[in-house]
Amino acid sequence: MTRLLLLLLAGLALVAAPACRPLYVPLVPSETSLPPVPERLRLSEVRVEANDEVPVVTFVPQGVTSEGWLAVQWFPPSGASVASASVWLSSARAGETLRVPFPDDVPRTRQGRWRAVLSFEARILRQVSWEEPLAP
Repeated sequence: MTRLLLLLLAGLALVAAPACRPLYVPLVPSETSLPPVPERLRLSEVRVEANDEVPVVTFVPQGVTSEGWLAVQWFPPSGASVASASVWLSSARAGETLRVPFPDDVPRTRQGRWRAVLSFEARILRQVSWEEPLAP
């Protein structure tokens, strides 16, 4: 009886085991069958420098595939954007160091961490920040 029970359990184990395995082996696509990854605009060497006590955002665009305006928005330590500027990007400017100074007509009277957000075609690319000291 115990032999019959053992044989029955072994048979059930053999029947149930294949049900846990996938019925197919997924194929690994070859390098040539993958769709090409579109090149996107990238910014390198993004930083804020002080030029005569005026913050200047500097950056190097890479992979410029379409022309358009790159927007720079300036934000105080709290609140909405206080200023903005734009730079026209084209493939001819790829690899060139570009500088966008903070607008002269906007006072920077708030102490704390200020931010500059860089965006292209409604997509945020980078954000940089700097500390603004207390105004005299």
